[in-house]
Order: sequence, then C-alpha cells, then structure tokens
Amino acid sequence: MKVKKVMKRKQIQRLGKSSLRQALLSGMKEKCGRKDIKFKEAPEVAGRAVGTVPIEQRAGYPLVRPKGSVDPKNWVTNLGVKVEVDFNRSAWLPDDWGQGVKTTNPTSHSTGGGGGILTSYVSPDMKVFYHKVKVEETVGRKLTEKDGFNGQVRLAKLQALQAVQLARMQIKELGKGGSQGVIGTDPDSEFFKILTPAERKQLASKDEFHFCVVSARRATKLEGVRDIFMVQTQLVEAGVTPTWYVDADSLKDYQ
Repeated sequence: MKVKKVMKRKQIQRLGKSSLRQALLSGMKEKCGRKDIKFKEAPEVAGRAVGTVPIEQRAGYPLVRPKGSVDPKNWVTNLGVKVEVDFNRSAWLPDDWGQGVKTTNPTSHSTGGGGGILTSYVSPDMKVFYHKVKVEETVGRKLTEKDGFNGQVRLAKLQALQAVQLARMQIKELGKGGSQGVIGTDPDSEFFKILTPAERKQLASKDEFHFCVVSARRATKLEGVRDIFMVQTQLVEAGVTPTWYVDADSLKDYQ
C-alpha cells in the first residue's frame, strides 16, 4: 500500500500590537552575540518594519522634551551602553520621561534561558533607572496612572496605527508569494467584475454612505481608549471618516 506523504503547513505568526516590540527585542538579542540566552526570531515582516518607524513614533519617546533634555537618539547608560527607544510605555511614567530597552551582560545568575534585556526609564537629563521606586525617588513623589495617562493614550494611538500598517505589509508579502497561510484580500476591481453592467449602474456613490460608530462610557478607561483608537484608525486607514455617537455624559471624555 502506498503511503501518501502529508506536508504540514508552516504556522504563521499572527502580527499584533506588540509585534514591533518583540521584533525590536529579538533583533537586539541577536546583535548582542550572547550564547546563553534563547529567543524566538521575529516574523520577517515585523523585523523589517522596526527599522522604518522613527523613534519619535515609538511610545517610549517622551511626550514632552524640556529645554536642554538629552535627545533620545543619544540615550546611553552611565557605562556607555546604548538604550533603544521602546515601543511600549509603563502606565505610570510621566510625560517628560522616556522608556527604553538595553541589552545586559551575563552574570553568575544567568540560567541559559530568556532574559538579556532590561526595560529602562530615562529622565530628561539621561539618568537611567530600572525600577519604578527609583524613578519615584528622583521625582520626589509616588507615581500613579494619572501621571502616565497621556502616555497611555499616545501608546494606544500608535499601536493601533502600527497594527494596521503591519497587517498591510503582511498582505502585500502574501501577494508576492510569501507567508503562505495568511488570508489576503482581493482588489475591489475583482469584486466589480462579478457584477453586470446593469448592476453596476445601481451602485450608490461612496459619498452617499454614512459611517458611524455608536459607543458609550469607554473613554475613561485605558482599555476603552485603546479600543476607540483601534476602531478609528482602521476606518481612517480604509478611507472612511466616521461620526461617533456617544451618550451625553461621555461627550467630553470622547472629545
């Protein structure tokens, strides 16, 4: 009896809001040359995308640059180790502080597993800390999510935009024969070919469509803000400017 060989389809990594950060960290670990840490290679699309995003469009970049502050492109530790601007941002980090990531050296505690990267909090004058308590000692008070709310709103906005851009890059790669298993999208022209000339005449102009989003009581929590920006970004990227309908009590929060 002849046995049929079954080819297993390669698993495709799903790209999402954290893909760029994962690609950044994977690239840093690979470049540092350490043999005692393990890490997964980032999806090729995400790896290419990291280099196209200006550091100003990363969430770790300070929202406010005080006069005389150190340019984040020049961030280094007191030992001269490069600190890369992070794609993430801690919920309590003040607007004039930045967040970065740096590689570490092996120690006697290294186990040969993960690690190799430290999240770094950078003050305007480039003092680098690795724990919230040290940042609080420097600013002279306890820090809460109120201190970092503006940064979280910006994080949500950037992640929504970058997630859409990554999805588009992956679809384009599919069109070139890459990433088998990813479902692409057909051009509008392919759809319209299905319609008869008489049917096409019945199509309304795109200006006659009204796109709206009905939402309520979601703009006061970070999770809700992230969802709002994701919906808005996807619609705008598709060429649609929606009108948001919200309850009267939430109007100011949404604005």
